[in-house]
Amino acid sequence: EEYLKGLLKAGDEKKLIRLGLPVLDYLLQMKIAEAKKQGIKVQEQYEGGLPALDVDGITDWCALLGNLWDNALEGCARLKGGSWIRFSMRREGMAVAVKMENSCPPGVDAKHPVSGKADRHMHGIGLKNIDHVVNKYGGTVERECRDGIFVTRIVIILQEQKG
Repeated sequence: EEYLKGLLKAGDEKKLIRLGLPVLDYLLQMKIAEAKKQGIKVQEQYEGGLPALDVDGITDWCALLGNLWDNALEGCARLKGGSWIRFSMRREGMAVAVKMENSCPPGVDAKHPVSGKADRHMHGIGLKNIDHVVNKYGGTVERECRDGIFVTRIVIILQEQKG
């Protein structure tokens, strides 16, 4: 909750509408700015945005997208230059498809990726957070790593908000 409040307070900067929800748009803006600051080339594409979400839905999407971007940033940080991230999110009806591709070092096991951080026992919860959110909504997540490209594909069918 404090994280979300901080994102809302920080919304004074230039706003770019990506998904149509201020907290999520700002989260994406910050992650993309962080990538560019690290010299990572970013391509992004959005189609359809997201419908209005309740607080739990916004929290879940923050966890999902934040961890997805953090993992991609970490994967890129392991390379010596030439890093890139391609992110796309498309909504058709109540189905949302998310695809994150990023450059990564060779030999990454997509089924069991390991944190590159020194204190590994304190990290690695990002994938679990992503999987938890996807499972909560009955979605699917697929990961693969091939030819120096790590790809995560997520599909979630959103439920109509009652209110």
